[in-house]
Amino acid sequence: MVRETDGVSKLLTAMGAPAAARDLVQDHRGKNSATQGLRLHEVNKVRAAEAAARSSDAVEHALGVLGDDVPEHLVQVATLRLAHRTASLHELGQLVSPAMTKDTVAGRIKTLLTAARRVEQERDAAGAA
Repeated sequence: MVRETDGVSKLLTAMGAPAAARDLVQDHRGKNSATQGLRLHEVNKVRAAEAAARSSDAVEHALGVLGDDVPEHLVQVATLRLAHRTASLHELGQLVSPAMTKDTVAGRIKTLLTAARRVEQERDAAGAA
């Protein structure tokens, strides 16, 4: 019994139906590509949501470290990140007026996290002295 696409294609060719064999192989490849594309899309969505959650946790920690000593433009992005924990950077940027690019949102989050890291290092150094 022949069940695999390659085997069916060879059988069709041997039976004198090479066009049907080509069509079968092309259809099979097309379905696999579409299925693979859907899988990759789903995997990327999950990966993006996980990254957004990690970012939210880091922003929350940074705000705790910095307290009230955070510039307003960073507070704005931090508040957005915490209010929309699964949103992409692009989506966060579209939630403000005027809209920001995802690079601007990412840069401000990075600045916030860097400031918190610096404060933690300074506190550790002061505690060790």
